[in-house]
Amino acid sequence: MRVLALVVCLLLAGCADSPDPITSDAPASEVQETAPSDPVIYEVFVRSFTPEGTFGAMIPRLDGLKELGVDMLWLMPIHPVGEARKKGTLGSPYAIRDYKAVNPRFGTMEEFQALVEEIHARDMRIIIDLVANHTAWDNAWLDEHPEWYTRDDNGEIIHPAGTDWTDVADLNYDEPGVRAAMRDAMRFWVEEVGIDGYRCDVADLVPMDFWSEAIAELRSIKPVLMLAEGSDPELHASGFDLNYAWDTYSAMKDIWRGAPADTLLTVLDAERERYGDDARMRFTTNHDETAWDDTPLALFGGTAGAQAAAVVAATLPGAFLVYNGQEVGDPQRIPLFEKTTVAWDTDPAMRSFYADLLAQRAQFDSGILELLEHDAMADVLAYERYESADAGVGQRITVNVRNRAVTFSPRWSADPVELAPYEWRIEFLH
Repeated sequence: MRVLALVVCLLLAGCADSPDPITSDAPASEVQETAPSDPVIYEVFVRSFTPEGTFGAMIPRLDGLKELGVDMLWLMPIHPVGEARKKGTLGSPYAIRDYKAVNPRFGTMEEFQALVEEIHARDMRIIIDLVANHTAWDNAWLDEHPEWYTRDDNGEIIHPAGTDWTDVADLNYDEPGVRAAMRDAMRFWVEEVGIDGYRCDVADLVPMDFWSEAIAELRSIKPVLMLAEGSDPELHASGFDLNYAWDTYSAMKDIWRGAPADTLLTVLDAERERYGDDARMRFTTNHDETAWDDTPLALFGGTAGAQAAAVVAATLPGAFLVYNGQEVGDPQRIPLFEKTTVAWDTDPAMRSFYADLLAQRAQFDSGILELLEHDAMADVLAYERYESADAGVGQRITVNVRNRAVTFSPRWSADPVELAPYEWRIEFLH
């Protein structure tokens, strides 16, 4: 037995009967009665989510998200956007002018509160973006507390070093006032508005001791989920529940471009060594990737390739992210500084695919992963997932990562397996 990212072993030929494929026989209500411990997170860019681009316009779409299999909504920054030195027509949502207010283009505080209550009424949770590293240039803090900002050798306040984020000013966490003000803002949304946690922008750039203090303070109010945009293992030690699985995402892009499929084994090995059992968030896109790189359709070889990639990301242990528009195969690259509405009527069949995939994912939590060896390791990913080492049921996932047919002889079956281009299978083990 070879121990890899979680539990990775070689299964001997003939050790199990052929499994039955998972179908849609299980009622959706049964699938969703128990939410997985690692949530399905749905990222919303309020500006682009509806033609109106408002909190109120989101509410009629919540039932559809619940039916899709979403456990938690993550709203990109909801705060007023800075006008000074802004980029594009509307500015970056990550240039925050006021941490305790809502963007008036999105609605009022009362309308946001109503949205939170409607999300909770559907047994979903909501987290919002926290941009703790920097502020807009017209944030009141620059006038009231200029000492809170990082300065260059000439004494000038600067944007974050080593970046092109010229529309924001870098905060200096050596200043106790910065820490106190940011913790106060974090408490406000949890304590007064009732959100369920934060996705923390560029969390690696903020001191870890700040996160330890702030997260502990929030959890003295209520349980919260904390998602870090970052990859430093110290983020988990500081209290974060999840961080970004950039390494598996990058490996998947390489594999779909032609790298050997079993590259994933090496990546999962390294992930296990670096993070242990700490949870990670898997994805095939997010707002940055869609804006600056491309959509899953372009990155993974069209509709079939994007679906195959989503199967892998959704069935590896950890949380799974869906970015608005991804579930209908929207081919648009959604810019951060402009208004582009998701084309919701693009591909209804893609939405059905995601609903089916998330229903299958939700049937049990995946704590154990067994990657299976076979004679087409360069072209086919094959693995099984179980709730625990002694679990009697599980799923076998087989994915052709190539845009061509592949035939191979698996060790778990006496018969050859033929997979069409980008074909994937999720089979029930019992």
